[in-house]
Amino acid sequence: MDLIALFNKKQYQSVVDNYLNPAYVLSSNPNDGHVIAASYYYLGNYAQAVEICSQVFNVLNGDADFLGLYGSSLRKSGDLKACLLYTSP
Repeated sequence: MDLIALFNKKQYQSVVDNYLNPAYVLSSNPNDGHVIAASYYYLGNYAQAVEICSQVFNVLNGDADFLGLYGSSLRKSGDLKACLLYTSP
């Protein structure tokens, strides 16, 4: 399933469900990590959003939108010190 299409339809739980499918491998498409992390974020599961962000950070660390999501997820999960690493200019 196309995770971006599901995300654009605001079907965040469907994105997460596809990710949780044992056949899905995040490392095969790390750009999906941004969509998966954002879905967890919108569902209020900030700790899981942080976990996904940390898994794909090496690939997406140049993407300002991704870094904003990562920093916000860290802040919402209570890790203010780490949050500053990703949200400071």
